[in-house]
This record gives sequence, C-alpha cells and structure tokens, in this order.
Amino acid sequence: MADYLVAHGIPAAKVVRDFAGRDTYDSCARAKRIFGVEHLTVVTQTYHLPRAVATCRALGLDAIGVGTPSASGMPRCGPPGSAARSSRRSRPSGM
Repeated sequence: MADYLVAHGIPAAKVVRDFAGRDTYDSCARAKRIFGVEHLTVVTQTYHLPRAVATCRALGLDAIGVGTPSASGMPRCGPPGSAARSSRRSRPSGM
C-alpha cells in the first residue's frame, strides 16, 4: 500500500507504516503515541471505515477515511447492513 501511495503522488515522508499494529485500536493508539501523528487518513475496506475512523477519533486523532470496495462480494454472516462477514476461519470444522 505504501508503495502505491508514493507512486500516486503522496510524499513518502507522509506515509507511516506500522508493522506492529495488530488491530484498529492498536494502530490508532500507536499512530499517536509512537509516531506522533495528530491528523491522519484511514484507508480501509468500506464496511470497516466508520468504525476505524471513530476509533481513531475516540483516541484524540483528527481522522478522515477513504474506503475501498475490496470486501464487496464477501458473503455476510450477519443481518443486512451489518459489518459481520463470514470467513473460513470463523466456521467450526466440519461445516
């Protein structure tokens, strides 16, 4: 992703890679605490975007978001409009 952003005109100094972020909360917290980020743009799957931006804002970051349709077409395992998605890992074996 970082290479793509730089190739499309984003200054490399503005792209922060977090190799230790394990989830959205951790990545947002590390952006602020470790990298000193105050303003950021979250780039993630569209269904995940509202929660990701809200998480960053709750941690005191000035966050905006850009969604990607990369998760479209994934089967849902929750009610229509929910962010729940099914995956092979989430299903018990034998199903």
